[in-house]
Amino acid sequence: MARKHVFKKIVFLLIVTIKYSWASTTLQIAVKDFSSKNLPYDQIAIFSDRFRSELLKTGCFRVMEREEMQSILKEQGFQQTGVCDEKSCIVETGKILGVSHIVAGSIGKLGKMFICDVRLINVLTGEIHTTATSDCECTVEMVLTSSLVDLAEKLSQSICAAEKQEKITVAGITNSITSFSFIEKGEMILIGGGTFEMGSQSDNADSDEKHLHTVTVDSFWIDKYEVTQSSYLKVMGKNPSYFQNCPRCPVESVSWIDAFEYCKKN
Repeated sequence: MARKHVFKKIVFLLIVTIKYSWASTTLQIAVKDFSSKNLPYDQIAIFSDRFRSELLKTGCFRVMEREEMQSILKEQGFQQTGVCDEKSCIVETGKILGVSHIVAGSIGKLGKMFICDVRLINVLTGEIHTTATSDCECTVEMVLTSSLVDLAEKLSQSICAAEKQEKITVAGITNSITSFSFIEKGEMILIGGGTFEMGSQSDNADSDEKHLHTVTVDSFWIDKYEVTQSSYLKVMGKNPSYFQNCPRCPVESVSWIDAFEYCKKN
């Protein structure tokens, strides 16, 4: 690896990774349709879709579309017996969908009051991250325009608060790094993120390769070019590389001190 990239590239990647992490702090979630004991399915579906939209509006979540959820679950052959309200079933659904958190909840009517209850569950640990409730003695229209908005805001409060604090902390780090005069922006390329399957179905696979599972990777930026031996030699007057006589090869065997000096001089 080029030693400009032992320090300078690392700094660039640190800055870009940190800045990109601001967007990444928005949780990638799936939202299950509300369960209900006394409301019609069509009404539940409308409430569920509106709740997804309200969660997205908070800016704290990246919400998977209902159609995408159904498609992935169908492709993975997920068989659900009965109503999937138990936490173990909900967590399994989240793992198959490849999200970090999943939202599940219920909505019902008692007399004239609509009762809403939702919980945000960590798919990895199975723990409930936070909960929110909203009781409204109101019309169906008010549930759409008020109760679900209130639920989304309550559910997002702890997430957005953590994100805000991270942005403040990261901003200080980024500003201190970019204040050095030796930082110069190089050409960078964006590696697009996506969802893919990881693992192996082979009987000969290692233990850590077994069981296909869905993994989601965020996009990230990386420098397009490495520092060549020729470029390093022009700046530093020496070439510490083990593999010599290759001007266009990446420079290597550079100490941290020399990497720092190279960045300052360049």
